[in-house]
Amino acid sequence: MIPLLRTKIGAAALALGATIGVEIAPAPTPLPTVTTATATTPSGDWLSWIFGTWLIADLDGAQVVPPVDIDTSAVSLMWLNPSRTRLYYWILTDGVVLKANFADRTQPEDVTQIHFHLAPPDQNGPHLLNVFGPPSEDDLDMTVSETWQLVTGIWDDGDVLTNTPGPGDTRRLTDHVDDVRNGGAYLQIHTNRNPTPGELRGRIVRLFW
Repeated sequence: MIPLLRTKIGAAALALGATIGVEIAPAPTPLPTVTTATATTPSGDWLSWIFGTWLIADLDGAQVVPPVDIDTSAVSLMWLNPSRTRLYYWILTDGVVLKANFADRTQPEDVTQIHFHLAPPDQNGPHLLNVFGPPSEDDLDMTVSETWQLVTGIWDDGDVLTNTPGPGDTRRLTDHVDDVRNGGAYLQIHTNRNPTPGELRGRIVRLFW
């Protein structure tokens, strides 16, 4: 991650911490019984039930399937609330250009689409959340800052438009929490010069637990 993005994400982390500080909620019930037999229970889940789960995605061209040879990047910091019903995200870009007005996205480096996807590394998969651009911007909390070159939003079940989602439709967060927390999801950014499958991709991974 280049120094500029480190500076941006540091500022974003402070703002995000202030935003989510009021949402520390009780652990979901019932809690599973943790014994030596529950080997499938991820380490640290007790902490995530109390404090939420921090996640990150480092995006570059090398992770795109097939890879894209380009010197641009992005990073996304995410926080899943303790009840696992809301995913706050900040997406910061470098080398590609975010423009709030659809009609202004005419240059090769302009971002045209941002989506969360479901698939393991080295595979392409269906959409989980349509964030920015076509086919739709389903997150009602999504905002774009051209000054900071960042997108922010909150993914929750209220963003779903259909009960029978197709490959390009937004899905319920609560149906895919385990995919997001356990490395089964990724973030993809498309531009005019790299529309399909995209210019930047990054696997979503947990920061701490």
